[in-house]
Amino acid sequence: MPRLSPANLDDPRVTFAALAFPIGTRVALRFDEDPDERSLMLGLIGWMEPESVLAGGASRIALPAHAREGAGVRARLRQGSLVCTFASRLLNVRVLPHPCLQLAYPTALHLSRVRDAMRVRTGIPATAVVDGMDERIDCSIRDLSPKGVRVVAARRLGETGCRVDLRFTLDVDEAAVPVALGGRVLHATPARVNGYSAGWTHGVVLSALPITSLETIECYLRARRAGKPSEG
Repeated sequence: MPRLSPANLDDPRVTFAALAFPIGTRVALRFDEDPDERSLMLGLIGWMEPESVLAGGASRIALPAHAREGAGVRARLRQGSLVCTFASRLLNVRVLPHPCLQLAYPTALHLSRVRDAMRVRTGIPATAVVDGMDERIDCSIRDLSPKGVRVVAARRLGETGCRVDLRFTLDVDEAAVPVALGGRVLHATPARVNGYSAGWTHGVVLSALPITSLETIECYLRARRAGKPSEG
């Protein structure tokens, strides 16, 4: 697979075929009509640019009722640290001799890198301001690392690629330290709990952090990893 730089990840000219995922790469599919957002795990069979992408599985795999022609789907593939997600629809569904789904070739890809930095799950109250808007939106930081955060809000903060500024407070060395961060939305997906809408989950990649903010986050993360009490 071509080695992509961070700049390539935002390049709309990068195509699915150019990524050259190996045949057999796992493909996680979620159907738009499934209220529980369950994932169907298949393997990549191949692609025909610019018509379609093929994914299939063993004969024992039972396709859900949502797997029918015309159904909207979201696909996710990972190879190494590279993650590719895209929206599509089913062009054709074959059950015998084994399940095979033909997806419309993606016109837009969302590419990201799996974070290898220290990360912890949190539940930190925060506020967000989206570029071009004055309103401050209440949200929650669900996990945190020096490179990115997962943000949950009652509504979608913005489109993929939009700038968002976050403000929250971390408990560090028994002191409440205010933190202000900026980044860009990598992806946004509807969040559901027991089949009911629970707002939107956003993956946000952070811009270069000021040294004071970086030190505060790393100190907080080390304390959480060590098991000291804090948010969450």
